[in-house]
Amino acid sequence: MKTIIYVSAPGNNQIQVLKINQNFNLKIIQTLDVDGEVQPIFVSENRLYAGVRPKFQIITFSIKHNGTLEKIGESPIPGSPNYLSVDKKKRFLFCASYSKGCLSVSPINKSGIPQEPIQIFNNIEGCHYCNIDFENKVLFVTSLKKNCIYLYDLTCNNLPLCAKSYVLNTYPGSGPRHIDFHPKKKYIYSINELNGTIDVWKLRKYEKTIKFIQNISLLQREKNYTPWASDIHVHPSGSYLYACDRSSSLLLMFKINKNNNKLKKIGSLPTEKQPRSFSISSNGQYLVVAGEISNSVTLYEISDNSFYLQERGKISVAKRPIWIHIHQF
Repeated sequence: MKTIIYVSAPGNNQIQVLKINQNFNLKIIQTLDVDGEVQPIFVSENRLYAGVRPKFQIITFSIKHNGTLEKIGESPIPGSPNYLSVDKKKRFLFCASYSKGCLSVSPINKSGIPQEPIQIFNNIEGCHYCNIDFENKVLFVTSLKKNCIYLYDLTCNNLPLCAKSYVLNTYPGSGPRHIDFHPKKKYIYSINELNGTIDVWKLRKYEKTIKFIQNISLLQREKNYTPWASDIHVHPSGSYLYACDRSSSLLLMFKINKNNNKLKKIGSLPTEKQPRSFSISSNGQYLVVAGEISNSVTLYEISDNSFYLQERGKISVAKRPIWIHIHQF
């Protein structure tokens, strides 16, 4: 299995491709110049999608056998991109735009290239995230400024998305930013940027009820920081969850209760300065984090027994790395 790391760095208008050599050494194997500030990236099998501003577009890259990238297309979007995702059948690309306050839906052609958007949902204040659930039925979209999460049913009257069917309201001033789904059960975990907490939700039937389970603080033991939470990921095992906070430059580790799926904080780890994004490998072995201010990337190995993180490698990258993704194939 090949393990490749992709990093977007808008400070240099670049995407960098890294590989893990023997002894966990990180090596940059490609640096691509991009026409504009490259923002979010999303990998779907042999395609990498990158959102770019100020010329608002999605650039599509083909992933070669060695993990390097080749540009194959450009597609327009209505606003500055903050998050990209693709449905499970790879028919549509979804783009969240925070500044524009909108969600766009672009059909993907047979070459894996998004076309011009066919749906745009406006008035989503602080639209920061969009991703489909594991059953490929419902798209979850965060509205950071409205302190809520919108749910859109997939496929409705020959259109990709119906109007929002359900709203999850978070605490006032919390600012829901990103979400991750439990890999084995119908639970979701949403990280709140402004008050530095995580909300746990149990999904019953989307059209009827979604139960709020828990709200837990990231920094309850680190009281000298003003929260500025950024990213969240559940370990593929479904037993642990990791989150990061930019003001404290910490990675936080939580154990997921196997009975009720509530979180218990088990540790924290100083990491790259101002970590805006991190990624966990699909086999659960690696975690990588990018430091927006430190301009470097750190590779951690995840312990099989304790799920704590052991630093294995570190490398300087292009300026302002804000998105990072581990791809295994």
